[in-house]
Amino acid sequence: LSATYRFVTLFSPFLMATLCIVAKLIPYMLVTAHVLLLASERRAAGHSKVPPFKLFLLVVAIYDLLAVSLFFSVRDSGSWLDIGNSISQFGLANAQCVFLPLLFGVALHFVRGVKLDAATPHTD
Repeated sequence: LSATYRFVTLFSPFLMATLCIVAKLIPYMLVTAHVLLLASERRAAGHSKVPPFKLFLLVVAIYDLLAVSLFFSVRDSGSWLDIGNSISQFGLANAQCVFLPLLFGVALHFVRGVKLDAATPHTD
């Protein structure tokens, strides 16, 4: 992979795969941490009564609906490419349903020490 040759000059497939996975996880982690912080800040300021856990359940429910819709689009006829693509999309949607609780747990660990100032005036 050309993106990892800047960091690792010798061929090391496990290290390169780890670097690629971490590079893909960083944007997910940033978005999740920001969602948790925004939900906590709005709740602390009195603008929202929705706890961050309910937002997490909403996101998981949306991914479950995506997995169900992709389950019904899995093909067992046609070209091998169509069959493989439909199965892999369904598998990735299910992996996302398993991955999201871990992601929210890690993001919650990172933003646990952040203090929010509810007295700061907000402009809507």
